[in-house]
Amino acid sequence: MSVSKPKDDLNSVERVGLLTDVHLEPMHQNGKMKDVEDREELNDQNATIGPRGWKFWAVFMSVVFTQMLMTLGSNITSTALPTIIDDIGTSDQFVWIINAFSLSSTIIQPPIGQIADIFGRKIPTIISVLNFSLGSAICGISTNLTLMVIGRAVQGLGAGGIFVLADLITSDLVPLRERPKFLGLLLAGSAVSLIAGPFLGGIITQYLSWRWIFFLNVPIGGFIIVLLWLFLNLKHQQHRTWKHAIKEIDFLGTIVFSAAAIAMMLALASSDGFWTSKAYTLSFVLGCLGLILFGVLQNSRFCPSPIMPLRLFNLASSLVFMITFLSSTILMLVPYFLAIYFQAVLQDSPTEAGVDLLATVVVLLPAAMVIGGLVSKTGHYRIAHISSFALTAISMAGFMLTDDHTATMNWIVLSVLGAIGMGALIPTALPAAQAPLPDSDAAAVTAAFSFFRSFGLLWGFSIPAFMFNAEVENAITVVQDEHIAGMLLNGGAFGNARSEFIAGLSEPARTQVIEVFIRSLRVVWKGAFAISLFGLALAFLETEKKLRTTLETEFQIDDSPWKNSTRPVDSEIALTRSPSQETIISEYKDSDSPSTS
Repeated sequence: MSVSKPKDDLNSVERVGLLTDVHLEPMHQNGKMKDVEDREELNDQNATIGPRGWKFWAVFMSVVFTQMLMTLGSNITSTALPTIIDDIGTSDQFVWIINAFSLSSTIIQPPIGQIADIFGRKIPTIISVLNFSLGSAICGISTNLTLMVIGRAVQGLGAGGIFVLADLITSDLVPLRERPKFLGLLLAGSAVSLIAGPFLGGIITQYLSWRWIFFLNVPIGGFIIVLLWLFLNLKHQQHRTWKHAIKEIDFLGTIVFSAAAIAMMLALASSDGFWTSKAYTLSFVLGCLGLILFGVLQNSRFCPSPIMPLRLFNLASSLVFMITFLSSTILMLVPYFLAIYFQAVLQDSPTEAGVDLLATVVVLLPAAMVIGGLVSKTGHYRIAHISSFALTAISMAGFMLTDDHTATMNWIVLSVLGAIGMGALIPTALPAAQAPLPDSDAAAVTAAFSFFRSFGLLWGFSIPAFMFNAEVENAITVVQDEHIAGMLLNGGAFGNARSEFIAGLSEPARTQVIEVFIRSLRVVWKGAFAISLFGLALAFLETEKKLRTTLETEFQIDDSPWKNSTRPVDSEIALTRSPSQETIISEYKDSDSPSTS
């Protein structure tokens, strides 16, 4: 058997068993790695969940509350968006209210993982919450599209950081096998905001003002910052100077990636489709070329510390990234376009639409928790991914048949099926992406995973919105009143997807306008159905990897938060080495070339 010495042999070798429960005995060279694998297998079979102290739960719950803030701020606008659009008068550019948030949150995610490795988890998390709260305040005082977009962009910078750091800190706390369960618990906290968001947004919009759905985030953000400052205390290896720390940041990769993402987003934000304009087509092509250049640079000497190293993109992880992208597009489009269905077709008020959306969001919690727990218990995640897209496909196929006469129980059943499908993937995708890679890559793979998740969210509104508007243009011929027809064109249908607008129309205009919405929504559901089928095919191609029950990380819970707990790496390791482990490490240190047997 041949054993190759890794590039960072000190870190890699010293992590073998040092921070785990596996005790290594002296071994002959031939059986060295095999014995480790056998012992890890035995450890997996006998894995049990030990008691966790209050410090663990203090750290974890501070992350849960942080995720709750982000979730509330992200989805509370779903029922209020038509009212916001109508108030600030921006029907033709409404997509930027969503896309500014999605774009900025996507751009920040690849570098935030690297920053968290260099500077620790605490400060980046607090700064992310500050950005989210500041952006919320800007949105609340907005009187025009420009200010609203700026606020949403700042909000997105904070949300993007929280997206990555919440998952990353959870990965720091528990081994891979337990992560689906704890990610499900993390979602349990988010589900409170997920459930309350549309309902609360509808009530606030109807009885107060849409501005308060943003102002609400400011005091909540302040409370979260206090929690993080008190309890989010994890060890990390600090750099000797800021100069050394700054050198570790991949500025070139971040700049190229950001420019490419912005160019692509400018094209996707076109309400007419990027292929209908030379300028938008050029922007899209430049964005694609920029992403290719970014990939090349990440594996070159120009990026010695890449934010997204190519080793992350093995076949197994790449399939999970693609599955995550597809699932996120559906997760984004469903609440927004269901809100249109409820308000424009069923003629619900914003509050009633929020209640109707509960059929979707309230099921995500038990689905994610149960499925996450099952995956942690069995170690098998592939069946969860297959079931996820199968149920989502059934749900989207059913919504293609809905209209203004659809029975309440029918759309409730379809919503529940879709929610179970989406819930099955949420706590299981990240561990599946992490499984083929060592825990030392946790920050990089979590950032890459979050990027594809957010990139899917970004596409999940832009493309369906274009499809919706394009079908409005085709279906508008059924509306005989030219004035009313004009109110629905150029993005006006989205802004007028309100029950008061529909109720104010006389017959036959009311029936004709509802028909336009039904036909336009069916195109969106067809697109979601196609995405679900593609995701199902990819899930069948997955090769399931073993979920480890051991944890190898330097970001352990700090037992002395009021002292400088950072020790040199060698001192930290010396506290945990056994004599047999010293033997193995010395053999690797003394080797200048791969050892063979």
